Amino acid sequence: MGPRPRRLVRKLGLSLASVAVFLGAAELICRAAGYAPRSDSFRWMAHPQLQAVPMPDQRTWFGREDPATGQTRLPITINRYSQRGPDYPLEKSTGEHRIVVVGDSLTMGQGVRDVEGYPAVLGQLLAGDAADEGGPRVVNAGVNGWATWHYMRWAQTQLGRFRPDVLVVGLYLGNDMVVPRNAPLAIPVPLENTLRGSALYRFLVETYRASLWKRVEAARRDLSVEELDAELERYKGLAESELSDDDQRVLWEQHALPHLEAARDACDEAGVALAVLLLPSYPMVLTEAPPPVYGFLRERLEAAGLPTIECIEPVRSAGDAAWLSYDVGHLSVLGNRLVAEALRDGLERLELAR
Repeated sequence: MGPRPRRLVRKLGLSLASVAVFLGAAELICRAAGYAPRSDSFRWMAHPQLQAVPMPDQRTWFGREDPATGQTRLPITINRYSQRGPDYPLEKSTGEHRIVVVGDSLTMGQGVRDVEGYPAVLGQLLAGDAADEGGPRVVNAGVNGWATWHYMRWAQTQLGRFRPDVLVVGLYLGNDMVVPRNAPLAIPVPLENTLRGSALYRFLVETYRASLWKRVEAARRDLSVEELDAELERYKGLAESELSDDDQRVLWEQHALPHLEAARDACDEAGVALAVLLLPSYPMVLTEAPPPVYGFLRERLEAAGLPTIECIEPVRSAGDAAWLSYDVGHLSVLGNRLVAEALRDGLERLELAR
């Protein structure tokens, strides 16, 4: 190696060392500023069609601390297909009746164990004393943070792989009408998960979420940042307790219903039956009658050829016991069982529970 290549190698080495020192210093500064690395060990991965899904083959934990019990690490199993629950053969066995349930964190089962989420309980109810082979199989394909856009994309891209006989959409009426704003993740998975363990990554993500994305979104939509802030304040939380009935209807009409109709079309083309499970939010069960948007949505779904299954009354009758004591945004073990029983009854009524 001549003098010139050696100089280039030295310069490259110095440049890499400088970058490493800079990143190390930035990491220490971020930690000192209070940007501690994420403490959970749950890992996500980019998905070309669904934005992001849990990393497959995880035996880990997920959730929040329960002040009543001190439980902080709720066990969770993610199978080889990035779905909650144990592995199963992708190819259906002879006579197998497969039901796949998609949804958000209420379907995935935040706050309960693998066997306590309503899809798992539904599988137990349908199986009864029957053997696993040739019997019904219920697959929990719910993912935290998903909305109707994701359910549409799942129906459009995953039916051929998982070959369900029935697709159930667990439609959470609190915020499933929101359109996801996050772009598909492009960082390679191993690097992404390494970064998630750094304070610098957390600082960058929080800074992006706090301000940078607003500038990008405002420029894309030809708005000022102030106009975008005003719009976000109006839709803050995207829950019926914070939105007027008219605002909710606009979101369902403009975003969620077209997504569900597209999912219906994909299921029709694949010969898969589709049912929509209406999952109420906590504020919806505090009143004697459901809010007007509930009836409006149910009627619109039925008119679009999307059969609905309701569980609001059994959940309401259980009161606060149907919800996590420390998080009324998610169902308790009892709440999940009540939903599973209502879903079983609804599938039987629609002759889809076979």
